[in-house]
Amino acid sequence: MRAVAGVLARGAAVLCFAALLLGAGVSPASAHGRGSDATNFRSTILSAPTADGLRWRVLGGDAQLELDNRGSRDVVVLGLQGEPYLRIGPRGAFENRRSPTVPLQRERYAVAGMDVMDHGEHDPAAKPEWVRVSETPRWAWHDHRIHWMSPRTPDVDGETVLIPRWEVPVLVAGTPAVVTGELRWIPAPSPLPWLAAGLALALPALWGLRRPRPDDGDSWPAAVRPAAVVLALAALLNVVHLADDAVAPGPPGARAAAAFQTLLYLGLALGGAWRARRGDYAGVTAMAIGSGALFLGQGLLYLPVLTASQIGHGTPDGLLRLAVGISLAQLGPVGFVAWRVGRVVQPDQAAGEPRAS
Repeated sequence: MRAVAGVLARGAAVLCFAALLLGAGVSPASAHGRGSDATNFRSTILSAPTADGLRWRVLGGDAQLELDNRGSRDVVVLGLQGEPYLRIGPRGAFENRRSPTVPLQRERYAVAGMDVMDHGEHDPAAKPEWVRVSETPRWAWHDHRIHWMSPRTPDVDGETVLIPRWEVPVLVAGTPAVVTGELRWIPAPSPLPWLAAGLALALPALWGLRRPRPDDGDSWPAAVRPAAVVLALAALLNVVHLADDAVAPGPPGARAAAAFQTLLYLGLALGGAWRARRGDYAGVTAMAIGSGALFLGQGLLYLPVLTASQIGHGTPDGLLRLAVGISLAQLGPVGFVAWRVGRVVQPDQAAGEPRAS
């Protein structure tokens, strides 16, 4: 039994490490709904050309500007120097690789992009070199014109602050037009209510510890089941993250990587809850690993969701914050049950038999 538990623990550790590496490689622009998208800035569109099936949105507070062009005419988004930057239309979305805006907008503060600005390959006066980036007429891109261009927070006193309006010039079937909007800094809500709500939902995990007697080994499987149910429900609530990964804008590979990472953490949690129903040493070990995976992958990695006013996702704010809250809070009750029951059912060092304490 100890050998089985050891193999399980080592395998889960490898999977958690792989998920962490994978999560580190998912960029904020593609990781829709993740902590990297959370912000206190909100960019709002005030006016935009909407003729012929055009729909504009801001995603992730101020992270991305999106155009869904279901019409029959191309829309060209002009870059930071007035050059053709993006073309979105019936044939899909295209990016002008000669545009100097391309490297500048690959990251939020354009630091890395400045290194390539002197290269001849990026010339605003050059003939556009269009490269398809999407087969569909829908594309979301990071645009410096719609967000705060400094890692430092603007001078605020805890109140909502209106920052000067922004403009993004476009060409609709060759006709000049402008998308206008405004940027606001909005203070974050307190994370404490969501942590308290998560803890309230997780405390029933301790219910089973009231019933078993320390000298009755047969009753311990029943003691573990409430904790396993709490862990399973917490994991199922986090399916909202998986839904966000599925509908996120961006390259399909990045979305698939984000969804795989989420599935990995949820699989560890659900697998641990299922194995724990037996109440043996391997079961409580699996439950402990699943609880730690949920705490790490769906709690800590999403912590900014609780400490920011704007969340980049397609799920109601309260539901996503509750999912993060219970992912963090369940570690205490579920982990305590795993530790307490594990002390009772762990194999004896000498005889290799279960002992009661």
